[in-house]
Amino acid sequence: QGDPYTLGYMNASLSGPWISQQETELFGFLTEQAPAWWQQFLLWKVAQVYTRNLPDYVSLDEQLEVLGLVDGHEDPHPGLAFWAPLYHRVLNYHAAHDLSHTFMDSPLVKSDRFLAGCTSFAAWGEATADGHLWIGRNFDFGAARAFDLNKIVMRVEQTGKIGYVHVGWPGMAGAVTGVNDERIVVALNGVRSELKAKIGTPVCFVIQRVLQNAHTLDEAVQIIRDAQVFVSDLYLVADGKTGVAVVVEKTPEKC
Repeated sequence: QGDPYTLGYMNASLSGPWISQQETELFGFLTEQAPAWWQQFLLWKVAQVYTRNLPDYVSLDEQLEVLGLVDGHEDPHPGLAFWAPLYHRVLNYHAAHDLSHTFMDSPLVKSDRFLAGCTSFAAWGEATADGHLWIGRNFDFGAARAFDLNKIVMRVEQTGKIGYVHVGWPGMAGAVTGVNDERIVVALNGVRSELKAKIGTPVCFVIQRVLQNAHTLDEAVQIIRDAQVFVSDLYLVADGKTGVAVVVEKTPEKC
């Protein structure tokens, strides 16, 4: 609860050991996908090139929350600080979903673990026993095991914004699944597509913008429509006040 920097700092200070475990296991996952040192070097350089303009698509509030995450726990890999400072690593981790689309078809990685996609459903009206809106989803993130074991349900209240609850993991700003105080639900569903752009806003921040600002279904859809993303995704968006859900198909080119 508080300003963006405080949100990030409190998140990291409460879950620092888990954040360190995640980064260590993530490096192990990357080593598994690209065993040779030169593959890892090339992947890192490609990622650096792709994300060199990432801050241009991340708001100041979002950057401050990431800075809070960085200041809230010690760097578990200080030896990387010279060529990969912790702030830049953490910011890039928030684009991990988006960057994975870039590497899906790369000959440098074993892409079989990138093929799984999240699934979700919405049912309401005569389709449910009580007529209420029901939302369900599973979350397939084929990275380190720590991301499955250390899930956290977070209540987030940024000063001046709509409060929300989301399911994420330690050290995460943004969101991938959540519901806000206006009963707006949004969930990300990854999709494999050739429609990509060089850079844009990571989808976790797009979803956070929906949760923090949308009072209605139309407002939620408009926020997604206006976002400059760099990969294609499906967004399940629902309004608990009206009992209606929609799927937004969003690519870098159209919505």
